[in-house]
Amino acid sequence: GACGWTVSCKLSIIFEVLVQTSCELTASKQLAADLINNYGPRDVRPVKDPNTTTEVFFRAKPVWFSEFDERKQVLTFISLNKYVWTDEYLTWDPADYEGIKKAQFSKDQFWFPDITVTERIGTESAVVNIEDTVMTVNYNGEVVYFQQSMLSAFCKMDVRLFPYDKHECNISYLAYGYTMDEVELHYSEDLDAQENIIQKNGVWSVTNIEAKAVVVKYLCCPIPFHEVHVTIFIMRESGFYVLNIGLPTFLLSLTTLSVFLLHPESGEKISLCVNNVLALIIFQQLLSFSMPPTGDHTPVVAFYYVVVICISFLSVLTTCMTLGIYHNRGTRPFPRTLKTILLMKPKQAEKEPPNGAADNVIVNEGAPKDWIMLGEIAGGGFPSTYRASRRRSSSLAELEERNKARRKLSAGLSNTGNDVTGAASPGENYQDEWMEAAFRIDFFLFLVSLSSLVITTIYCLLSLIYLA
Repeated sequence: GACGWTVSCKLSIIFEVLVQTSCELTASKQLAADLINNYGPRDVRPVKDPNTTTEVFFRAKPVWFSEFDERKQVLTFISLNKYVWTDEYLTWDPADYEGIKKAQFSKDQFWFPDITVTERIGTESAVVNIEDTVMTVNYNGEVVYFQQSMLSAFCKMDVRLFPYDKHECNISYLAYGYTMDEVELHYSEDLDAQENIIQKNGVWSVTNIEAKAVVVKYLCCPIPFHEVHVTIFIMRESGFYVLNIGLPTFLLSLTTLSVFLLHPESGEKISLCVNNVLALIIFQQLLSFSMPPTGDHTPVVAFYYVVVICISFLSVLTTCMTLGIYHNRGTRPFPRTLKTILLMKPKQAEKEPPNGAADNVIVNEGAPKDWIMLGEIAGGGFPSTYRASRRRSSSLAELEERNKARRKLSAGLSNTGNDVTGAASPGENYQDEWMEAAFRIDFFLFLVSLSSLVITTIYCLLSLIYLA
């Protein structure tokens, strides 16, 4: 008997719980049916007095950057949005519905604030829901709606500091179909809005997010609009570009300078110049593919590339010129004006020997008559090679012969080769001048290119520091 009584008690308790649950389900469905049937057109603002303004509190929290098309300047990101407003037609007394204080509905069943984005890109809806969610309605008419959306918006880029560039993407939310006397859009500044849960995507990092409500007046309408402006501050992760583009470009610029130090007879000057030019153009194209084709802001690094490429082209042209000068046959002397520009010392002309220096001209009786050497006439640097076996007394004939030889050497010896054998070709004396000029031109161009590269590098660094 005690056991049966216990079982019957348990069954009665279970029955009461099932009945109570059934009543609650019935109350929830009855509440939903009553609210939907008595609501009316969902496109009309949910106010009983048309002069009453509907206040909408909005919050947009970016959590992930899915794509940033730099050439099109389009930012695509995922955002967690929150809407809070009061619907005067969605109120009830919890006592009439078994104490139910809130209910969930689809956002398509009642009025929903039509919030759009001014900078949106594409023909789709301004805010695209990733998943359909429901809105929560409290018994006092407060409606709360959470939304996970994907948005593509235009973001103006300033690439002057590439690859250390920073950008400010401005996103403007507004209820475009309602003026401020109908819908006031406010930014929700609760603790939930201050939470930063954004994730890095490896290319861009978010440094800060600012949001504020502003009043904007358009020429189309006499009454201004309430808007929420969200500014996303992003910065590029520069490590990839520095290691893969910046460092190779700097090393190539140093290689371009080494062209001017390479010996003309090495045979690799032209090929090295052309290879440097091609490599720099490839890196420049890779850089241009990473930036938008805008003309209002020129990247500082682009200016550096222009200077380095110009130096490379200059090295190609000047190498052709210096090779032609170096391999010149020397049939004519190097121009005197260019000698002065290149700071070349003029070839020292032989002077008339002073009085008493006739004895320095030594004649060997057994040597050919035209095999005569001038020994150190006025410091000319021509050593006496042959010595006479014996010196003769100064006779008139001998003095005349010596004077002729001295005049011949002082007047034309420097222009005819002045070789010991007398077999030198007339043009070999100037070949050394042309070769020296080629070396001096290479060294001069090396200094000019090095100075240009240093000045450009300093200018770019100072520009980066100033613009940052």
